[in-house]
Amino acid sequence: MAVQPLFGQLSDIFGRRWPMITAVSLLILGSAISGAATSGSMLIAGRSVQGIGGGGIGLLIEPVVCDLVPLRERSKFMAIVMMTFSLGTSIGPFIGGIIVQKSSWRWVFYLNLPIGGVALGLLVVFLQVRYEKMSFKDNIGRIDSVGNSILILSSASWRIILPLALGFAGLIAFGFYESSRFPLEPTVPPRLFTNRTTVTAYILSFVMAIKGTCNSRSTLPFFNIS
Repeated sequence: MAVQPLFGQLSDIFGRRWPMITAVSLLILGSAISGAATSGSMLIAGRSVQGIGGGGIGLLIEPVVCDLVPLRERSKFMAIVMMTFSLGTSIGPFIGGIIVQKSSWRWVFYLNLPIGGVALGLLVVFLQVRYEKMSFKDNIGRIDSVGNSILILSSASWRIILPLALGFAGLIAFGFYESSRFPLEPTVPPRLFTNRTTVTAYILSFVMAIKGTCNSRSTLPFFNIS
């Protein structure tokens, strides 16, 4: 979740195509590392890479749909996307449990490789979205590196008490920084929170994220690296 604002800004600057391809590639790479893990540290590293890719994919789906589909038809396409997410959330733990019991826990990760490979190939061939092209130097200058650093570090700190303290402090600092005159192109512009409909959507997304996190934690299997 911490890298999602960064992916959103990168997609605004560099277009949707390459950030989405990068996110899918990271998901595949993280799955491969996790499946081949020979230690707990290697598994955690793989899951971290996988999480960055998955977070980017989850965020970029909606902008891609909005860019490619007329407003009148978007609800139909987003319904298909949400149905897919709901189906995966519902039956994923059961399928994962069957795979672990009948085969090896490594296949829970290896299964992403052929599926992700097909998806990556389709994206490379078919995902063509127009965007305002600028020089690489100008694009890099538009990235809100300070704001993203504050947000990511406040969301991924050490242990329990320290993450809570730094997390709240970092999020407050992030809000003040984004509202200041320093970022040329804020990652989260304050104007986004001036619309009641938008704020309601953010609150619902926050509640759904908490629910999804609780579900994933409750179904996380415990196993030994072997």
